[in-house]
Amino acid sequence: DAYGRVYELTPQFATQCGYTVHRDFWDDVDFYASLSSCYSQSVNDLHFTLIVQIKVFTTKDRKMAFNKIPSFTPPPHKVSVRKEVPPISTDFVSDQAEDWEMAVPHAAAGEYSIWQVVFHLPKGQLYSMLARDAYTKGYGINTTVSRLLLRAAYNATEHQKLMIQGTNFSIIRSSTFYKQRWMILMVDTAVACPVDEVEVVNGGIVWTIPRIVLPLVLGTKSFKAVSVEMGVDARQLDKRTIDKRNYTLTIDATFITIKIPLGAEGGYYKSHVVNGQYGITYSINLLLDHIWMDDFWEETKYTIIKPVITPFDLRTPVVVNNTEPNTRIFNVTIGTFLTDVELVAISIGPEHLTITEANSRGYNVQEVLYPDDLKGYTLEIPFDDPNIEKKYIIDTFRTYTLNITYHFNVLPWNDPFTHPAKIVVGVHDVVLPKAVGFCDQHTLYLLVTHGNLDQTSQSFIGNTQLTPQSAEKLGYEMTDNSTHLMVGVPHTSHNVVYEKKGIDRFGLRVSLELNLKDQKNQIDFGNFSVSCSFSTKNLIACFPNGTMRVTALNFGVPDMDLMRLELRDNCAPRITNNAAVFEFNVNTCGTYRKFSQKYMIYENEVSYYQPGVVEPVYRLAVACHYLLNDTLTFRYGFQDNPVPEVKPGYGLLALIMRLSKDEAYTSFYKDTEYPIVKFLGVPLYFEIELLYSKDPQLELFLQDCWATAFPDRNSNPQWDIIINSCANSDDSDVSHFYPVIKDARVKFPMHFKRFDVVMFAFLQNEMPLSQEISFHCSVVICDANDPASDLLCAGKCIPGKQRARRSAVQHNYLHGYVSSGAVML
Repeated sequence: DAYGRVYELTPQFATQCGYTVHRDFWDDVDFYASLSSCYSQSVNDLHFTLIVQIKVFTTKDRKMAFNKIPSFTPPPHKVSVRKEVPPISTDFVSDQAEDWEMAVPHAAAGEYSIWQVVFHLPKGQLYSMLARDAYTKGYGINTTVSRLLLRAAYNATEHQKLMIQGTNFSIIRSSTFYKQRWMILMVDTAVACPVDEVEVVNGGIVWTIPRIVLPLVLGTKSFKAVSVEMGVDARQLDKRTIDKRNYTLTIDATFITIKIPLGAEGGYYKSHVVNGQYGITYSINLLLDHIWMDDFWEETKYTIIKPVITPFDLRTPVVVNNTEPNTRIFNVTIGTFLTDVELVAISIGPEHLTITEANSRGYNVQEVLYPDDLKGYTLEIPFDDPNIEKKYIIDTFRTYTLNITYHFNVLPWNDPFTHPAKIVVGVHDVVLPKAVGFCDQHTLYLLVTHGNLDQTSQSFIGNTQLTPQSAEKLGYEMTDNSTHLMVGVPHTSHNVVYEKKGIDRFGLRVSLELNLKDQKNQIDFGNFSVSCSFSTKNLIACFPNGTMRVTALNFGVPDMDLMRLELRDNCAPRITNNAAVFEFNVNTCGTYRKFSQKYMIYENEVSYYQPGVVEPVYRLAVACHYLLNDTLTFRYGFQDNPVPEVKPGYGLLALIMRLSKDEAYTSFYKDTEYPIVKFLGVPLYFEIELLYSKDPQLELFLQDCWATAFPDRNSNPQWDIIINSCANSDDSDVSHFYPVIKDARVKFPMHFKRFDVVMFAFLQNEMPLSQEISFHCSVVICDANDPASDLLCAGKCIPGKQRARRSAVQHNYLHGYVSSGAVML
């Protein structure tokens, strides 16, 4: 004030004294003060001085003083309305004839030299109080040289609600007087403030108030409008500015209407979070100044300051999938948002990552700016990321699914909200596994070449999942590496299938089926089988002592209970693995005997009956033939035992190609380290080994070695490295062979071959065709004592063997292939 005293601006103090403090959504503070506020200093109501001291308490105290000395000639009658939350102050002077007459008795009976207020209530009721009591109730009362000021909140106890031409008003009717001896100074006052919210119609704000507010002109006989002006932020705007901003001010005989397009200059959009949902509002502080003249007052100025906030407009973020499947990278955009929205984190699968962490992981999260102060965010993430869900569908088709949750904050208060999204992209990129099958005397084998689904696959034989543990428990052979799966199952296993046609001229037909399933969805993506015939001599045995032994197998009857198998007179079997064994004397179990020429024949039948079925669903006839008369001739003699020798047989070649880290061949790259990065011209040291063999009479030789730009050994282009056991002489960097010395790891040096290759690249139009190269070799296994005995073992460059004699027989089962992992240039 004029004496330097400081008053804290509390809400009640502001209402009573003509101050307004408004804090917007950005936490910015607007301060308004009436020129007639409590502590403004005026000279004849023409010149005003207002000193404001601002203290910021969150940091070190700062004091700022402003002196404002405007030259201002106020109208004799002014009504000012400012709407706020908390309650708003009102400055006014007005009168009504009825109010004057009703207040006179109260004024005459009042005390001397004291300001008093008489409030006019509904139904003609009056309520008077001293000015100091009115101040205690929240009213503000003040006088200047030429003005009487009464301020009240919208929700003051003595206020009334009144609808005027469809608009709700809050009004206060009062008379304020001062009594001296032989004199009463009495001023009747009235104020009417619109309290309805604005309308939001067709993308714009519409604010309508009556042109004539009856409580302010009651008793007058004439009304003449002088001017109607609009403005923003308590400042009037000229017509040029109004037109530029596309505002509309319309005045007719009944209403004054202001229209503001949403998003127009002068207001601002703001983001909000309501119940976890994102949306926006538009805010603008409107001003209306209406000046008129009537026969009571020379001039009346009616001022309304109305803060407008549009209703919450839900804006669900839109996720756009811009992914090009051939790039194998998700490209996703989310938006649009106002600039006060910030993406702070993302959740992909089980991981929650800040934006900095996501970008350091190789994800690419970027902010994208759009016109009209909008923005969005883009995300790029590879298909092969561990957090991407992969699902096999059918054939070569599978889907990649990105499950993501975006985490946002709205500034400045960091109000959080999230938005989930699911992006699914289908690609024909599946390389299905392939298999070959073969058998030996007792076992069925399947050799499966892995595709690119095997990292998520499970192998099943029947209903049994194939793992190293289950294979060992069941007595199966199993070898699984990064390129192949080999399974060997005995033909008597309960997981093999005996075909319905049973026994053919080659023996008993048995099938082995292997199913590969997607681990997560249990969808079959590989079904392989091998069928072979096995000798039946072990199924029926006829002994000289008159005993028969019959082994009955399940010939394609689903869910067969072997204990229900029986002979003709219900003799029961004993169960072993997947078979029922009957052992009985030919004179028991309903066995028939008959004679045919020189044979005595004993016959029986194994049958299987399903419950409730008369005819057997399974019938196996068995017979033993005994010669009635026979002469056996034995010749006695002796001979020396033959020298042990290796005889040809059928089996698997287990081969491996390793890449050494140096020419000492002491350390090798593991499967998990592929693809391996090498520079152009750097030697690669390869080693090929025959696995699982302890035969010192076998020797491994390289027949051909070549390189391809793709993992498939039959793909093109190709470059020959070793041709018919010789290094390619057309190569500028000829490969070299290295000797193999026996040590703790190398038990049989003849089971190894070592050579080098200088790193190169396939070129097309002088540009590298591919960054990855795969190496392949075909090998032969030979008799180490006589390699020239086979055509394939007589290669030109096989040391010391090229001029030995050759045989005319080729044993293809001694031939195999082996490949390396990818080497990246």
